[in-house]
Amino acid sequence: MDVTSFATTEEMVAYFDKCSQEADDRILPWQREFKIGDCFLRVTDDGYGEPIVIYGEIYESKYPEDREHLAQPHMANKRLSKCYSQICKEGESGSIHIAVMHLKLTKDQFEAAKARDWQPDSLEMLHLFNQQYRRSITP
Repeated sequence: MDVTSFATTEEMVAYFDKCSQEADDRILPWQREFKIGDCFLRVTDDGYGEPIVIYGEIYESKYPEDREHLAQPHMANKRLSKCYSQICKEGESGSIHIAVMHLKLTKDQFEAAKARDWQPDSLEMLHLFNQQYRRSITP
């Protein structure tokens, strides 16, 4: 697991701004279409090198201050979502960058994952890797 420390708040803010810009640069056109009510799949690692599949659902906050925050220009590529996995079956809410939403799921696919207790489905994985391969060979 990587840990980054900062000497000053300014250094930390600059680091997060840089990371956000790098994520913005990786956005694919179809990812910009994610909206409230959409579901997605993300594959990442657990911090120890093991893959973890995360299922998310984008929602609108009932709190005006959240909606105001998400309406700010620097939040344009982030979505409020609740994400679930084998590690966090009860779900966790937060904002997530659209560049790390690897596959759009239908509501039925999301509900099927929920019924499987967030266990990944091999067809979802195959579809994800097929999409990634197509993107890698398309100029």
